[in-house]
Amino acid sequence: MLLSDKAEEILEHLWIMIREMGEERVGMKELKTDRDAPEIQELLLLKYIDVFSDSVTLREEGVGEAESAIRRHRLAERLMVDVFDLDRERMEENACLFEHLLRKDVEESICTLLGHPEFCPHNRPIPAGMCCRNSVK
Repeated sequence: MLLSDKAEEILEHLWIMIREMGEERVGMKELKTDRDAPEIQELLLLKYIDVFSDSVTLREEGVGEAESAIRRHRLAERLMVDVFDLDRERMEENACLFEHLLRKDVEESICTLLGHPEFCPHNRPIPAGMCCRNSVK
Protein backbone atom coordinates (compact mmCIF):
# COMPACT_ATOMS: atom_id res chain seq x y z
CA MET A 1 0.00 0.00 0.00
CA LEU A 2 1.27 3.44 -0.89
CA LEU A 3 1.39 5.84 2.01
CA SER A 4 0.50 9.50 1.79
CA ASP A 5 3.46 11.89 1.71
CA LYS A 6 2.54 13.20 5.16
CA ALA A 7 2.43 9.68 6.61
CA GLU A 8 5.89 8.97 5.15
CA GLU A 9 7.21 12.20 6.69
CA ILE A 10 5.87 11.13 10.10
CA LEU A 11 7.59 7.74 9.73
CA GLU A 12 10.87 9.43 8.77
CA HIS A 13 10.72 11.72 11.78
CA LEU A 14 9.90 8.80 14.09
CA TRP A 15 12.78 6.73 12.65
CA ILE A 16 15.30 9.51 13.24
CA MET A 17 14.12 10.32 16.76
CA ILE A 18 13.69 6.72 17.94
CA ARG A 19 16.32 4.73 16.03
CA GLU A 20 19.06 7.33 15.68
CA MET A 21 18.54 9.61 18.69
CA GLY A 22 17.37 7.00 21.18
CA GLU A 23 14.01 8.53 22.08
CA GLU A 24 11.24 6.15 23.16
CA ARG A 25 8.38 8.37 22.04
CA VAL A 26 8.00 11.53 19.97
CA GLY A 27 5.61 14.30 20.95
CA MET A 28 2.71 15.29 18.73
CA LYS A 29 3.93 18.90 18.83
CA GLU A 30 7.34 17.82 17.56
CA LEU A 31 5.65 15.91 14.73
CA LYS A 32 3.56 19.04 14.00
CA THR A 33 0.36 17.00 14.01
CA ASP A 34 -2.34 15.72 16.32
CA ARG A 35 -3.92 12.36 17.02
CA ASP A 36 -6.94 13.09 14.77
CA ALA A 37 -4.86 14.06 11.72
CA PRO A 38 -5.45 11.88 8.62
CA GLU A 39 -1.79 10.82 8.45
CA ILE A 40 -1.86 9.62 12.07
CA GLN A 41 -5.09 7.73 11.44
CA GLU A 42 -3.55 6.19 8.29
CA LEU A 43 -0.52 4.93 10.24
CA LEU A 44 -2.70 3.67 13.09
CA LEU A 45 -4.89 1.73 10.67
CA LEU A 46 -1.79 0.02 9.27
CA LYS A 47 -0.57 -0.66 12.83
CA TYR A 48 2.70 1.16 12.09
CA ILE A 49 2.49 3.37 15.19
CA ASP A 50 1.08 3.49 18.70
CA VAL A 51 -0.44 6.76 19.90
CA PHE A 52 -0.44 7.87 23.51
CA SER A 53 -2.08 10.97 24.99
CA ASP A 54 0.49 13.39 23.59
CA SER A 55 3.11 11.23 21.88
CA VAL A 56 3.71 8.55 19.26
CA THR A 57 6.02 5.56 19.01
CA LEU A 58 7.00 3.35 16.09
CA ARG A 59 5.76 -0.25 16.20
CA GLU A 60 7.78 -3.16 14.81
CA GLU A 61 5.23 -3.38 11.98
CA GLY A 62 6.22 0.14 10.91
CA VAL A 63 9.99 -0.18 11.17
CA GLY A 64 10.51 -1.53 7.64
CA GLU A 65 8.38 1.17 6.04
CA ALA A 66 10.10 3.88 8.10
CA GLU A 67 13.54 2.56 7.14
CA SER A 68 12.51 2.49 3.49
CA ALA A 69 11.31 6.12 3.69
CA ILE A 70 14.63 7.18 5.27
CA ARG A 71 16.56 5.26 2.60
CA ARG A 72 14.64 6.94 -0.24
CA HIS A 73 15.12 10.39 1.31
CA ARG A 74 18.84 9.98 1.85
CA LEU A 75 19.40 8.45 -1.59
CA ALA A 76 17.47 11.38 -3.08
CA GLU A 77 19.80 13.76 -1.20
CA ARG A 78 22.86 11.95 -2.58
CA LEU A 79 21.41 12.12 -6.10
CA MET A 80 20.74 15.86 -5.79
CA VAL A 81 24.31 16.54 -4.61
CA ASP A 82 26.36 13.95 -6.52
CA VAL A 83 24.57 14.00 -9.88
CA PHE A 84 22.67 17.29 -10.06
CA ASP A 85 25.30 19.30 -8.10
CA LEU A 86 22.70 21.20 -6.06
CA ASP A 87 23.61 23.29 -3.04
CA ARG A 88 22.35 22.18 0.41
CA GLU A 89 19.24 24.35 0.42
CA ARG A 90 18.06 23.27 -3.03
CA MET A 91 19.14 19.69 -2.31
CA GLU A 92 16.87 19.37 0.72
CA GLU A 93 13.83 20.91 -0.93
CA ASN A 94 14.15 18.77 -4.07
CA ALA A 95 15.04 15.58 -2.20
CA CYS A 96 11.87 15.93 -0.11
CA LEU A 97 9.79 16.13 -3.27
CA PHE A 98 11.68 13.44 -5.18
CA GLU A 99 11.74 10.80 -2.44
CA HIS A 100 7.96 10.36 -2.61
CA LEU A 101 8.19 9.46 -6.30
CA LEU A 102 10.72 6.69 -5.76
CA ARG A 103 9.63 3.08 -5.60
CA LYS A 104 11.70 -0.03 -4.94
CA ASP A 105 12.99 -0.73 -8.48
CA VAL A 106 13.89 2.91 -9.17
CA GLU A 107 15.33 3.32 -5.67
CA GLU A 108 17.67 0.38 -6.21
CA SER A 109 18.69 1.64 -9.66
CA ILE A 110 19.57 5.04 -8.18
CA CYS A 111 21.50 3.36 -5.37
CA THR A 112 23.45 1.31 -7.91
CA LEU A 113 24.10 4.40 -10.07
CA LEU A 114 25.48 6.18 -6.99
CA GLY A 115 27.72 3.22 -6.08
CA HIS A 116 25.71 2.09 -3.04
CA PRO A 117 26.55 5.10 -0.83
CA GLU A 118 26.72 4.45 2.89
CA PHE A 119 26.09 8.04 4.01
CA CYS A 120 23.92 10.98 2.94
CA PRO A 121 25.41 14.47 2.46
CA HIS A 122 24.71 15.15 6.17
CA ASN A 123 26.92 12.14 7.00
CA ARG A 124 23.98 10.10 8.32
CA PRO A 125 23.86 6.40 7.42
CA ILE A 126 21.76 5.26 4.48
CA PRO A 127 20.03 1.97 5.33
CA ALA A 128 21.32 -0.74 2.98
CA GLY A 129 18.94 -2.15 0.39
CA MET A 130 18.91 -5.53 -1.28
CA CYS A 131 21.03 -4.09 -4.10
CA CYS A 132 23.71 -3.13 -1.55
CA ARG A 133 23.71 -6.55 0.07
CA ASN A 134 24.02 -8.21 -3.34
CA SER A 135 26.78 -5.95 -4.68
CA VAL A 136 30.47 -6.68 -4.47
CA LYS A 137 32.46 -3.60 -3.46
